[in-house]
Amino acid sequence: MAKGIVETEKYIQRFGLLNRWNFALAGLYLLQGLAIIIFGNNRSFPVNVGFLANDPLRSYGAGHSVLSVATRHVFDINITYVIVVIFLISFLFHGLMATVYRSQYERTLERGINKFRWIEYCLSVGLMIVAVGLLVGVSDLATLAAMFGLTVIMNLLGLITEIYGPGKNGINRFMYWTGAIAGIIPWVVISIYLISGIVYGASLSGFVYGIFVSLFILFGCFMANMYMRYSRIEKWKDYMYSERVYMALSLLAKTAFAWLIFAGIIH
Repeated sequence: MAKGIVETEKYIQRFGLLNRWNFALAGLYLLQGLAIIIFGNNRSFPVNVGFLANDPLRSYGAGHSVLSVATRHVFDINITYVIVVIFLISFLFHGLMATVYRSQYERTLERGINKFRWIEYCLSVGLMIVAVGLLVGVSDLATLAAMFGLTVIMNLLGLITEIYGPGKNGINRFMYWTGAIAGIIPWVVISIYLISGIVYGASLSGFVYGIFVSLFILFGCFMANMYMRYSRIEKWKDYMYSERVYMALSLLAKTAFAWLIFAGIIH
């Protein structure tokens, strides 16, 4: 009987604080989303598709059909709504982990797995990458879709790595580095646009560079946290510690991202 009480107290201590964190984060994300939609504006970015089409003038001069790359505007993306959706996704998942799915969430945490986090990151981080792409001038629908898809793959590989667990047949190392490569490719695309703007004279606002640098550093911190966990280094031997680090980094990244954009564009 006494042993059961002690185990219950340990369980409450172990997960009670984490549950309060989930409630607090859900509230913070919801409040920030409401603030953005109330005080933001309707700044939109165009999304186009590229395709091959017959060029009448060149075809006339050449005497035969000449194909050229053409673009067509398909729709606009309101950056304010993107930020609000990111906050609402985070609010929804943390709210579910704190209430409806709390028991399932805590059981999987004891096994070193948090599928809720990785699914949420697939959506929210994918949208963040798309938003950064729009800010630096990526307007091609196929490129934006590929950036989103690679970010989803990165996070799904993170989930697979947790499912296999540290040190099992080296599979976690392979999955980790495969996910890292998938996640870095969208940043390479964004970097190409930034560097091209600098080289060819385009003038981007300073906040865009601030977003790029701050998010790139924070994303690096995510990868470092993941690596420390799977290498079981010091405090990261405890999965709960890495979980709290994930939560703090996620809040910091989304908050910095949203309010830098707010200050630079949508206010």
